[in-house]
Amino acid sequence: MKYAHGEYVVSRCGAIMAVQAQGPWNRECVVKFAEDYRSEREGLAGNRWGDIIFVTGESLFVPDAADVLKSLVKSVMKLGLSHIAVVLGNSTVRSSTKTQLEKIYNSLGIAHVFVETNDQALQWLESEGYLVDKTALATHYLKSPTNPN
Repeated sequence: MKYAHGEYVVSRCGAIMAVQAQGPWNRECVVKFAEDYRSEREGLAGNRWGDIIFVTGESLFVPDAADVLKSLVKSVMKLGLSHIAVVLGNSTVRSSTKTQLEKIYNSLGIAHVFVETNDQALQWLESEGYLVDKTALATHYLKSPTNPN
């Protein structure tokens, strides 16, 4: 049995799913993330929602983990996920992370943006019509060892 490699915190914040993620990630971690994401997004299915994802560390997916992530995104798009804002945090592989995620998102046709700050991500999501529970988002950030605020 392989152990999950990678860390994350996931929370629902209004019509936004917030994710703090520190890589690198293997398949086991992405599978566990999918379970936790599903649990947190209860009640959003059938409604439109967006993700704000803050990535740090060596934010890369091994190939089978990238495949699982692509399947996850594809399945939740059918349930209402329509926009993803990725905040590229402190990492020596920012360019590679962006390329890897962009390949997944472009292949699925999901609206996405890569930004430098959480404020930019929030502004974009709000401009797309999402209501963000900012109190829940602040609480989410406090749960993370890679707190961006």
